[in-house]
Amino acid sequence: MEEYKSKLFGIYWMRWMASAVIMLPFMLMFEALGVGLIVNLILGQSVGAVIFFKIDKWIFKDKEKKCFEKELNDVKEAMNVIKEEHPPYEEEDYTHRTG
Repeated sequence: MEEYKSKLFGIYWMRWMASAVIMLPFMLMFEALGVGLIVNLILGQSVGAVIFFKIDKWIFKDKEKKCFEKELNDVKEAMNVIKEEHPPYEEEDYTHRTG
């Protein structure tokens, strides 16, 4: 619940409200052109995605970077555990055997 009291959530909430206002004229235009509800919704959301893609990247840039770094560190840690538990396979030299 604490994350909803954060500054990031406030910025996201303002962006969400702005998107409704900005997409409304497009959706009203699509409605006036006789576009069906589902197609209207898809077109309106597509317009919103184009407009707000960069804004969302800006809002979540630090979160995205931290998540990527955490995933990368988790993968490195897992690889180290695998290396410790399963050392490289050493092939035996069978050339000296006879028979």
